[in-house]
Amino acid sequence: MSPSGGGFSQEFGRRNPAWDYRYWLRGLTPGQRVVIRTRLVYKPFRGRKDVLAEYEKWNAELEAEKH
Repeated sequence: MSPSGGGFSQEFGRRNPAWDYRYWLRGLTPGQRVVIRTRLVYKPFRGRKDVLAEYEKWNAELEAEKH
């Protein structure tokens, strides 16, 4: 895990997110099933609103799968 993320972007004037991640799962029981859902979207960056819309769409799909 990089403490500084993906470094500073001169183009956007902010820090880039790191591509690595870590999950801390506490209080698990041996043999307990754990599911971690992830998604990667590769497309032109169209702003934060578009990122949020992508997440909300995916989250709605996950919720629909539960029913």
